[in-house]
Amino acid sequence: MNTAQRFYQRALGGETHAILADAKSYLARHSFARYCDQILLPGISLAAAEQRSGQIEMNRGARIRSTIAEVAATLTPVSGSSRRRRQRVSLLDANVGAHLRQMREARLGRWQGSLDVPAHSVVLCAGLGTERDDLLSELLVRALRELDIDARRVVVGTEQDNPGPQTADLVSTVFITYPVESMLDQWQRVADELRAALPHALLVTIRLPFGETAANQNVVQQHVDMVLRSFEESLAFVVPERAAQA
Repeated sequence: MNTAQRFYQRALGGETHAILADAKSYLARHSFARYCDQILLPGISLAAAEQRSGQIEMNRGARIRSTIAEVAATLTPVSGSSRRRRQRVSLLDANVGAHLRQMREARLGRWQGSLDVPAHSVVLCAGLGTERDDLLSELLVRALRELDIDARRVVVGTEQDNPGPQTADLVSTVFITYPVESMLDQWQRVADELRAALPHALLVTIRLPFGETAANQNVVQQHVDMVLRSFEESLAFVVPERAAQA
């Protein structure tokens, strides 16, 4: 049994403390991005495959979502000056990514931080608002913030996530989730809208090697500046760029 399978089996059993103990030991040597690439995301992929095949009962699925949320929140605590009371969100009524974002917004405000920041200092992690996109983009935000990168998450196409054209110069890079085949047409429209709204930002996507029906990369790469393969690559991509702008 590899580490991702062990994570999945423990998540099924609700063994959050054991997962966190292993994770903290792993993070003493590696980044949260690598933990996502090697353990958390492959483990989630196993759960998603069994859920699609009907092998996971509803109560066990809720237990897995609760475990994932607690693990991500514990390993990547939110810092900020807001004193708003922490909101409790039922994981039976909201997906994990939405839950984690609401936790950050409760601390950092609607825009997940101040808009009075230097030009080209913000990295956006964008998705279509599906449960899959919400989770992937939220985990990427937290992996980037671990390195003090001002990463924020947006759901493309929602008015509440559009701070206005006056803030376009704040954004240096947009990571848009890689599309599954069934969402390719909508994804292409969204990618082109991002390109038009943020013409000076780099548009990047991450094709993760998991068991889903991913869209054709030849089509996808026509709409972005680069296709990466892991969260760790995304950190390596952003950090040198940030240093060059300093």
